[in-house]
Amino acid sequence: MNKSKIYPIIFFVLIAAGIGFLIWQSVKNNQANPELIAFAKCLTEKGAVMYGTDYCEWCQKQKADFKSAWQFINYANCQTDPQKCVAQNIQATPTWIFGNGTKIESYQTLEQLSTESGCSL
Repeated sequence: MNKSKIYPIIFFVLIAAGIGFLIWQSVKNNQANPELIAFAKCLTEKGAVMYGTDYCEWCQKQKADFKSAWQFINYANCQTDPQKCVAQNIQATPTWIFGNGTKIESYQTLEQLSTESGCSL
């Protein structure tokens, strides 16, 4: 096999390996660790609900903080279920309402949510 045929094959293999690595990193970075999953479940068990919308950038950031553990968070979407938000007098998103009735408007760090809920992070 001559060099002119080997170089394109090597190039293709390197590109495919690079793409595979990037996909693997993306999947790995989106997976929640067990502690984050336990934290999300604790928030839910304690009655915490996040009220938000799909177009709210801070809501999207809040969701991203939880990575795949987001699936365990009680979430009310004010676009698709506006009555829930009206019933809770939601004025801004994101808004967190905790089981004890405490309401906090705006984006919260995971540490702030831990402090407010008593769930360890």
